[in-house]
Amino acid sequence: MAVYTKTLTYPPPVYDRVVVSHLLDSVSSPRKAGSRQLNLRANAHNFRHTVQSSFEDAYVGIVSGYAEPASIACFEINSDPLCTELDNKAIARFTGKVRKHHASLGVTLGSIKQSRDMLTDRTQKLASFLSERVKAAERLPAKVRRRKMVEGRAGDILEWEFGWVPLVEDIKAGLDTLSRDLPPGWMSARATARYYNVVKRATAGYTGTITTEGTVMSCLSGRVQVTNPNLFLANRLGLLNLPGVAWDLIPWSFVVNMFTNAAQMINSVTDFIGVACDNMSMTRTSFVERKAEYYGTAPVRPGMSKSDCWEKRKRRVTSSGVPAPKFELRVPELNLELAVIASSLILQRTSRLNVLFGAKPYS
Repeated sequence: MAVYTKTLTYPPPVYDRVVVSHLLDSVSSPRKAGSRQLNLRANAHNFRHTVQSSFEDAYVGIVSGYAEPASIACFEINSDPLCTELDNKAIARFTGKVRKHHASLGVTLGSIKQSRDMLTDRTQKLASFLSERVKAAERLPAKVRRRKMVEGRAGDILEWEFGWVPLVEDIKAGLDTLSRDLPPGWMSARATARYYNVVKRATAGYTGTITTEGTVMSCLSGRVQVTNPNLFLANRLGLLNLPGVAWDLIPWSFVVNMFTNAAQMINSVTDFIGVACDNMSMTRTSFVERKAEYYGTAPVRPGMSKSDCWEKRKRRVTSSGVPAPKFELRVPELNLELAVIASSLILQRTSRLNVLFGAKPYS
């Protein structure tokens, strides 16, 4: 382990101030028995280097009001919620590489009745389109015809999103799965995001603003070996993921998936059946800059204290297998497709409430 700091002395009352803080804690791979070659493996690693690039002081007047020195970390890489989000994304991408072109035949078989009804209903609608129903619809009053058309299209949109699209994609993914080779040995997946945070502070003696921004990344890597090709292939086809199938068949589970990573956590139970993973490691890396500004207020002598710090940090944690994803609350991405689905759901629910309470929407 290597730890050192560098300090500079400022006029009173600041005195000594840490301007460089360094930490390096790591181990090397062992040598092979009777050889000078290394037996390469993933090793735990903890690195932090923080440098104060500038400091200005006009005597704020209280020690606690001075802008942060380099001894204080710019970014909490071990506990910040952004790191949990990036870890989950890296795990999901790593899993996607291992199970590339995987299908969901278990869900398809579990919802076989709904799929059959969907195909039958759509066939009947196509037949009706070419029959006398078209003429019957033309004889309806314009107001009634518009309402029926709008509610019918809402059902069509939901049927397309949750019926036809998954069914067609499942057929394609199933064919791709049967034709693809097994995954390679060493694999890695990463997720990167921008970090920006502003903290306001105020007491009886000073006010302060701390702005931190930079880049944060999580990377999951390791060696993947298929131990049972039959189980691995069956799992890629989606036939062994019973918890995930049960969850997907629960009504409105997709809404929960919009706001949490529940589906990822449930599927992780069976994601690596037939596969052995070793030398796994999760590496978090951050490169951020912090700008702190403090201003003294009465009755303390007025003044100003500013500091700029930049920090590079890297922390690698090893594990015997793929780490399990952690629970995460998130805000769903806003897009036109999601808006259309939500509108269709609201329209369907409103129509059923009208029937339940005896309203007559078609008159």
